[in-house]
Amino acid sequence: MKIRNGFVSNSSSSSFVCDICGYENGGMDVGLNDVGMFECKAEHIMCDDCGINFDDSVDSRYSAPAEKCPCCQLTEISTIDELVYLKTKLGLTSKDILDEIRETFKTYAAYDTWARKKLNK
Repeated sequence: MKIRNGFVSNSSSSSFVCDICGYENGGMDVGLNDVGMFECKAEHIMCDDCGINFDDSVDSRYSAPAEKCPCCQLTEISTIDELVYLKTKLGLTSKDILDEIRETFKTYAAYDTWARKKLNK
């Protein structure tokens, strides 16, 4: 028989990531409304800062219309959509990308330092 020591709960935790800016928020027994995010009908998740004003009812946070979603309107792009587009356009697989990173950098820390510098330009 297993005996647990420490915190045990029947609660569920949720975490949400904005598809545009990467802002993360979550917690125990929280929903999109609680963390200031919404989801469109195409399942793009956005924080209130990246999204647009819409009916602020709790129900609308889970099914915002595509007409009000910056990703669906192609005024913004999610990071996953960027990745899929570039991999497809360049004909790369995840293995190709990983192999190139391994050839270029000796450690993850070296890659991370390079990537952060490039992103901050």
